[in-house]
Amino acid sequence: MNMLANAYQIEFGGQTLWLDPSGAVYRPGTDSHASRLLVADLHLGREATLQQAGISLPNGGTSRTLERLTAVLENYQPAELWILGDLVHARDSLTETNWNEIRSVLARLARDSIHLIEGNHDRPSRCILSELLTIHTAPVLAESIWLAHDAKHDFIEAKIRPEKHPVIAGHVHPGYCIPDTGQRLKCFHYQPNLLTVPAFGEQTGTTKVTRTANANVLFATGTSVIPWPSPGM
Repeated sequence: MNMLANAYQIEFGGQTLWLDPSGAVYRPGTDSHASRLLVADLHLGREATLQQAGISLPNGGTSRTLERLTAVLENYQPAELWILGDLVHARDSLTETNWNEIRSVLARLARDSIHLIEGNHDRPSRCILSELLTIHTAPVLAESIWLAHDAKHDFIEAKIRPEKHPVIAGHVHPGYCIPDTGQRLKCFHYQPNLLTVPAFGEQTGTTKVTRTANANVLFATGTSVIPWPSPGM
């Protein structure tokens, strides 16, 4: 089976990237760089936090998100996993069951091969999450591309000027409304110097993004990646 069969190839920041239908991004390895899988905004345990607040939300979202993460890890076999923020939804999201599931999935990689660009939802859980992975509290320049959670505020807080290098980030949960349907679907928002990846987690919601001459939309449907408008439209 071709692991890239349903992925969509782009060139970004001088690197070849594959956009996966799950919302992940895969950067193949080279002679000088390890292969890398990027995901953002899993918000694991979100249903537990909302249920504790009296908000009804079905169980199972965290387990299904982790199952999809397991599937893409098995498919691509990356040397490194980079999580672009908001791995968990809140400190009280880490119930014993959720914590054990998270540990089991991340145990597929060595601790020093798993990196978290800390998101705003991760901060209260920093100590416990550091048992499983390496935490970065500011954007990281990985070869020629910045990896961040929030493409705007992370750089302001860290007093970093990204300038010459493009950025891959999460945080926004981008979604695009299909004209005349009212449907808003998860998407990659692809600009010359910024690639915003969709939320990998289930039931995380979306924020409307726009399509312009310099901002392309590629839907992540779970089974395919579809540029919009699709060819021929």
